[in-house]
Amino acid sequence: MSFSDMVSFGGFLSGFGALFYAWRQHEKNKELSFPGRNAHRTMCNLKPFSQEVEQLADFLFNNIDRKVYLSISIAEEDASFVEHDEENVSCIYISYQKLRDFSEGEEATTENSLTLCINVEKNKKSTSKCYSQYGLIALKGYFTVKNSGGPRMGEWWVTITAAES
Repeated sequence: MSFSDMVSFGGFLSGFGALFYAWRQHEKNKELSFPGRNAHRTMCNLKPFSQEVEQLADFLFNNIDRKVYLSISIAEEDASFVEHDEENVSCIYISYQKLRDFSEGEEATTENSLTLCINVEKNKKSTSKCYSQYGLIALKGYFTVKNSGGPRMGEWWVTITAAES
């Protein structure tokens, strides 16, 4: 192996290293969003006990201290929406996971299912919104996932804050 072969091999290795570094930076800066595809154009409609609710919970629990883009909607008959104006927080409660099979006509309770509670801290400087209007609960925009916990009394919870976009 000649000296020029060694120099060209060294150039090849440094080029490969630069490509790997660029790929890692791209993966690190890639936007985290739910739903994973076309989140800016479409909203994911969540139903109680659906696969999408479990995916959302996993997504939120795995992205603590990160900025994420959410685009979700829930029919008001499928969830509860509570707005605390004095605390500047909105809460969304949706049935998340069955602990056992339901009898015919049985409704979800803390004894037979888990509930996902999403606490949304509002930010007047943000364009991200959480609202309930015309029978629809919507959560759209950039949010920072602050913390999570549970299960406690049949409830998993996660706190998100509207981020400045």
